[in-house]
Amino acid sequence: MDDYEKWERDCKKIKKANKGLLNEFEAWLKASGLSEKTINNHVGNIDFYINEFLLYEEAIEAKDGAGDVGMFLGYWFIKKAMWASKSSIKSNATSLKKFYTFM
Repeated sequence: MDDYEKWERDCKKIKKANKGLLNEFEAWLKASGLSEKTINNHVGNIDFYINEFLLYEEAIEAKDGAGDVGMFLGYWFIKKAMWASKSSIKSNATSLKKFYTFM
């Protein structure tokens, strides 16, 4: 098995785990009394972070991704997300803070 196949296999496994993690995060947000729109925004932001950014070059699990937030918000998101703006960066920062508080 080559490195690419191993990466693909690891990503598939991590994405499966992330699905459950996102469901738990959504339930946690609902319990905190946030509106459905806000919850959907946070879950969407975190889905992008854990299933796109953390799996972009290496297969990094969400629990190990807190140290990469600065790179994501300060560089990667701005370069890769066509919808990146000041407000979307702030929104992602808030979502990430809530997510890693939840973790």
